[in-house]
Amino acid sequence: MFREFRGSFPSRRGAITLLVAHLLGSLLFMMSRSSGTNSAWAGLPLDDSWIHLVYARSLAERLAFHYNPGQWEAGMTSPLWCLLEAPLVRISLWTGFPAPVAAKLLGTLVAWGGSLVLFVLGRTLGGGTVVAYAAAILPALEPDLAFARVSGMEVWLAGGLTCLSLLFALHGGWFRAGVTLALGLWTRPEVALWALLLPLAAFLPSVGPGKERGLQRPAARSLARYLLPPMAAAGLFVTYCLVVTGRPLPNTAYAKWAPVAGWTADAWLTGAATHFIAGSAVFRFGGGLFLLAAAFRALLGKRRDLICLAAVCILYPLLFALIESRNYYFFHPNLSFAFHRYYLPVAFLPHLLAGIGAGFAIEALRRRGGSRDLLLVGLGTIGLFLAAAPLPGRMLGRIWLYSWNTRNIEELQGEAGDWLKSNSATGGTLALNDAGAIRYRSERRAVDLAGLNTHQLAGIEGVPASTWKLLEAQRVEWLAVLPFWYPEFERIAGIEKAKEFQAENYTLKNNAGWDRTVIYHVPGGVRAAMGAPLFVAEADRLLQRGAWDLARPKLREALACAPGDTAAMTRIRRLDALEEAARGRRAELEGRALRGPEALEAAELALRFGEEDASQAHFEAAYASLAGQDRVRAVTTRAQALAQRRKGDEALRLLRRAAAEDPNPLYLVQVGRLAMQGQRYRVAEQAYRRAISTARDQETRAFAVAGLVETAVASESRRLAEEAILQLSAVPIAPAQRARLEEQVRSLRRMPHGWD
Repeated sequence: MFREFRGSFPSRRGAITLLVAHLLGSLLFMMSRSSGTNSAWAGLPLDDSWIHLVYARSLAERLAFHYNPGQWEAGMTSPLWCLLEAPLVRISLWTGFPAPVAAKLLGTLVAWGGSLVLFVLGRTLGGGTVVAYAAAILPALEPDLAFARVSGMEVWLAGGLTCLSLLFALHGGWFRAGVTLALGLWTRPEVALWALLLPLAAFLPSVGPGKERGLQRPAARSLARYLLPPMAAAGLFVTYCLVVTGRPLPNTAYAKWAPVAGWTADAWLTGAATHFIAGSAVFRFGGGLFLLAAAFRALLGKRRDLICLAAVCILYPLLFALIESRNYYFFHPNLSFAFHRYYLPVAFLPHLLAGIGAGFAIEALRRRGGSRDLLLVGLGTIGLFLAAAPLPGRMLGRIWLYSWNTRNIEELQGEAGDWLKSNSATGGTLALNDAGAIRYRSERRAVDLAGLNTHQLAGIEGVPASTWKLLEAQRVEWLAVLPFWYPEFERIAGIEKAKEFQAENYTLKNNAGWDRTVIYHVPGGVRAAMGAPLFVAEADRLLQRGAWDLARPKLREALACAPGDTAAMTRIRRLDALEEAARGRRAELEGRALRGPEALEAAELALRFGEEDASQAHFEAAYASLAGQDRVRAVTTRAQALAQRRKGDEALRLLRRAAAEDPNPLYLVQVGRLAMQGQRYRVAEQAYRRAISTARDQETRAFAVAGLVETAVASESRRLAEEAILQLSAVPIAPAQRARLEEQVRSLRRMPHGWD
């Protein structure tokens, strides 16, 4: 399979040197005691890494993708990684050797294999030994990829398979490239995008004179053979998911894909800059961009079509960013590994090109006489300097972060799993929202409330009646949750708080709430009827806001939990009376040319009855006839009503339109609030800043400054928080609210080496 590459591999000494370098790099992370414990050696920095081990143990013991014994699930987007881990977990079960350490050794070996592929790619793309080593080494030096190597995750496997498919395509092995991408699809589903883009490089017109043949256009037959393996792999995975869950995609696609808005250039550019530039030490100060320019300069005319190929390698991460720009999980501003890992598999190609650019620049510098390319040398020199400058600090920061991440997982999930193993019945069932280490270490059956590994709950928000019924059917007696995710459990009658675990210095995220795991015990098991009072209480809050149409589904949920619940039935009768009165009022308003408050009332009534077109028409009539504070109240009330009904984009458009016609800071405050609800933090920050600068009274300014503080906390930006807290001291605000905001800011711990 690799016969034609035999002369392109590094020498035996070079291959061993790369292996030793990867091992030493892994040991730097694993031997760290920055957190004061040896968690970096025996632990894993992410709960999802433990989920892989749950499935790997199932494969080792039962040759099946079971989350619980006998329960087939589609909770993994990387079945290939689980298959590779399974033999190691089997050995771990036999010998007692820690499975997490085995997973890290596997990651190190896979990373070494990836470096060998990058080395051969460097030579294939027209470079000598220096270029090949630069291509192999630079990605390995990237601190986040070094972190990924010992994370127990599939980052290096996905990136290596992507690069291997490129290598096969460059040598005309389109079928082998397709087989490689089929394996890639079973490692990360995003590889499908690369599978579509790779042939594009061969069909684009060549740039430059070209001295060699370069990437050949595949014939129709070759293209069909190329596409067949990934299509078969995707079809097989889809079939498996359909059989197991009844849906075509793995559970994670429904549980973790959380679109917050439509595609916007602002979201795309913000996320791309965060992950592609700030998230890479090589690119952070622009060094990687200079190295990319050096690579394009060297490849120009080196081989036919290589410029197009390089352009596609840059297009891949940019398109990936465009697709993911709607998703909260990927574009969260935090650059911790927990969120940044979604981008890292597509980072290999830009880093490969940057390494090639560095290698060509070094080769040009070593030449003598007039053959030296001064532009190439200049680009490479500047690029290497700017790329190397942040590397030591970022690497130290990632080693520090790795030690604390592993300690956090051990403190919150690992110890909770051990406690449950010792204190719960062997045949008992628990419900949890971190579904990896607790499930693996407790060895108890589990219901995954987040839906990653319990497909019936995938994509379901909160705890609806169906979830309460499932918990009752599964005879769940224990709940192990983050209480800020599920505050309703603390309000359940008959529930006991059995144990609480607190992280001393939580670093997987940089805001409050995530640093506490609570284990609740429900003697006799969870009963669906326990949820009815919670839904009634929520319906009461909605009724107070006048959202009758939203309150009724909550009451139906209460009755689904407890048929005949008297509190729910009483409120339904009250709702019926309110709606009957509303119909009478609508009859009075029909046929009249409504303006002002009457038009606004008609718009609100139509919205409650689900008549959106009529509601919009009435609101436009009210908007045109109102002015001043009356219009402000009408617009803000309308925006809140739309946001309650999951029409956040429509509400934002309305507020922006009103602000454009009347620059009232209250509109901007509302824009900030709605943007915060959709995790569009940059929009919220800009709105609050404008509101602060345009506010004419201290009360409005206080609202805007408080919103800016909350934006800083939610976006985990220490820099913005410190700026906002200074402004907070200059505005009148209730002492209790000030104390709460200042406490939230204090929860944003100062992280080393450029966290923000």
